[in-house]
Amino acid sequence: MGAARLCYVWGMIARVVAVVLVVLSLAAGQALAARPFPKDAKLATLNGVDAPNVNVDGEWKRLAPGAMVYDTGNRIVQAETLPAKVQAVVQYEATTGFVAKIWLLSDDEAAQFAASH
Repeated sequence: MGAARLCYVWGMIARVVAVVLVVLSLAAGQALAARPFPKDAKLATLNGVDAPNVNVDGEWKRLAPGAMVYDTGNRIVQAETLPAKVQAVVQYEATTGFVAKIWLLSDDEAAQFAASH
């Protein structure tokens, strides 16, 4: 009876390990997936922030109400926390010209974005 119980326990451990490995591989795939940027977004350099304004390629632009800023981990951050100078993808609102979304890019993402646009 003891051997049967031990076999059952090891079988359950193997199943739990398999599930954990699947979840980790899915999470890693999500982390490595390219972020989807809108077609009208542009590569830019952010040179400064004076909320609600941002300096995009040497020109001060206003952030739209409810503008979203994403860091390199695709987390939403406050515009006031942006570094002094960083490569980013910027999307403007079509009707107002305000900055609607900003994605901070890693060096690899900036190179990929520049090559694809």
